[in-house]
Amino acid sequence: MSMRPSARFGFVLRVAGIPALALLGAAAAAFIPTAHADLVPTLPTVTVPSLPNSLPTVPTLTIGTTGATTTAGPGTTSTVRTATGAGSQTGSSEGGADAVAAIAGAIHLASGAVSVPVSSVRAPASLVIDRITASPTWIGARGQRFRIVARVSDSRGFRVRGASIGVASAPGARIKRVGVQKTGLDGTVTLQLTTSSRLPLRKGSKLILVVSAYEASSAPEAAKSVRRVISLPIRPR
Repeated sequence: MSMRPSARFGFVLRVAGIPALALLGAAAAAFIPTAHADLVPTLPTVTVPSLPNSLPTVPTLTIGTTGATTTAGPGTTSTVRTATGAGSQTGSSEGGADAVAAIAGAIHLASGAVSVPVSSVRAPASLVIDRITASPTWIGARGQRFRIVARVSDSRGFRVRGASIGVASAPGARIKRVGVQKTGLDGTVTLQLTTSSRLPLRKGSKLILVVSAYEASSAPEAAKSVRRVISLPIRPR
């Protein structure tokens, strides 16, 4: 059977178009992934910092006894402060424990103070009246009884026992005479006093007392005496 020319021409075109369609399909297949890739935005690159290989070193804290020492010249006091976790303590010595042990008659008291006999106070050390308290603290009448407590130390900070203590009024005769007494182990002494009939009872005036501490010895190297003045206000009753 023979084909008409128009039909034969159409058949040829269809047969020739098959490879072209195949090529177009391959091109489209290659194009689609590329176009899809172009539509997806490129994400920025994020750099994560690296962690250190080791942790920083924590400084070591010193736990225990720490101290601050102030050193002075011969005959003076060196103060040593010792701090602990529970608080701090302060003590006085001259040259440390060895120097204290070298003082004749030195005794460590329960309070932590050191007591020395007055005979061990030699130059350049000297006596010091470092505390005086009165009870009552004012005078209201003639014949009134009152007391004073005096404490004697030396310039090194040691309590002085056996020191002689005397007291007198200024002007004199405004208190009754009282005998000399000596300091005890802790360096203190209590004196019982009585105002005399010659005490002027004027409001605003004062009773002046002179307290003396000394070593009752005639030795040339005996400690020099020391005085301290206190005043009690007079308030007539």
